Amino acid sequence: MNPSPSTPKRKTWLLAALVAVVGTLACAWLWLGVDSAQKSPDLAGSMAIPAPTEDVGHTLQASSTSESAASDEIAAPAEAGRTHAGPSSSASSSKPWAEGVIRGRVLGGPGASEPMPAIGVRATSPRSVVPIPERRAMTDALGRFELRGLVAAEWELASFLPPLDLRGTATARIDEANPSTEVEILLPFPRRVDVVIVDAHGRPVHAETLGLDPAFLPLLGIGLDNACRPIGSTLSPADVPRHRCLDRSAKGERNTWDLVIQSAGAGCVHALFADRVIAARPLGTTDQRVEIVLDATQIAPNMGSCAVQVVAAADGTPVTDGSVRFLMAAGVNVSLALDKEGRASVPRCPLGTIDLRIVAPGFVSRGASVSLPAEASSRYELVRARRVSGRIVPESGHGARGFQPTAWRIVDPTARLVGARLQATRYDETERFVFDDLEPAIYVIAAVPESVVTFTADDVRAGKAVGAAYVDLRHADVVDVSLTVPTWLR
Repeated sequence: MNPSPSTPKRKTWLLAALVAVVGTLACAWLWLGVDSAQKSPDLAGSMAIPAPTEDVGHTLQASSTSESAASDEIAAPAEAGRTHAGPSSSASSSKPWAEGVIRGRVLGGPGASEPMPAIGVRATSPRSVVPIPERRAMTDALGRFELRGLVAAEWELASFLPPLDLRGTATARIDEANPSTEVEILLPFPRRVDVVIVDAHGRPVHAETLGLDPAFLPLLGIGLDNACRPIGSTLSPADVPRHRCLDRSAKGERNTWDLVIQSAGAGCVHALFADRVIAARPLGTTDQRVEIVLDATQIAPNMGSCAVQVVAAADGTPVTDGSVRFLMAAGVNVSLALDKEGRASVPRCPLGTIDLRIVAPGFVSRGASVSLPAEASSRYELVRARRVSGRIVPESGHGARGFQPTAWRIVDPTARLVGARLQATRYDETERFVFDDLEPAIYVIAAVPESVVTFTADDVRAGKAVGAAYVDLRHADVVDVSLTVPTWLR
């Protein structure tokens, strides 16, 4: 059979169509490859130049290190103005935002106004939830420094001058909204000023000049502030911590000081009695010596009378055998014996809070506080002291050496034996011990303290604890106990 004349034409048409389809697919593949390479340069590079087999481990290790560094600076916000979309931006979004900059100056000198060259500056972020390495910088000839590449955090900056024991600090916050900031760190040099308190004739004051009991001289002092404070106001060392004051007075006096100023802007020196301002003198920037004139009339308004009466709580009779210690500021204390009416008084006592310690044989010692002039006279009751005595009896027969008799004052008999402990007043390691000066209350006495800390007073009363005793001193003055300690407990 002869072939149809149209067959060659049909084959030619099919071949042309196949070539066109293949060409279209090839063009599409090439276009996709180029577009993908443009969108992901890292991917294009890795496709074009595959990493050698022996470098795979190093590549993975570097990647792990980078991820670790990123994790150390977690929660840093994304860089301002940058947006991310699609898978191709995942690599950028995983990197921490660390473009912060802190610029600043370190200033020093008496007025904290001179640039400080070659001073180290350290920046830390102690309140960060993740550890952030500290950063360091050094000031230039103009006292300037710069820290770059900081993550978002609350940064604390400090500069030091070790030879002079000086330190200056500042804080700065870096975040997406505030990627850069400027700070000043004040590092003033010590400035020394001689301060002398004198009388109207220019002579250094002493106790007689001021009409003071010599015991109260340590209450006289000086204080520093940026401006002069009103007479009668308070000024404690805590208000101006950055200065040091050394007493240079002659023995038995208090009138001369070596003042070392480490704070900028110090503008006034004050004479103080306790913590009250009694005189003030402006301080010039070049002053090396300051005299403050003071007399008895400036002391008198800060003095008052403080009287105490001590009686027995049972019947109100005066306690005559005892003493009262008056503790004031600056470590000053005066101890006075009780008179026949149970009284002790200090006629010229500095105003303010005074702590009392009342001690009398046979009574429980007590402490109290008075505030002058509001509480110029006070009455205190003492309760009769209770006593617990006893002995330790080890079953081993080796004696009581090494035991530590301990007592707990019980408030809640159902609570475990924790909290404050009382040690024996006398214990000569011959099986005898004494607890005296005890208040009327319930106590637990133990030979081995650690053996009863899991028990309550009720447990001890029920006999569940060994080497311990339950003692009720609410209705008895003296109780004697015997603590038997088994061999295994020792």
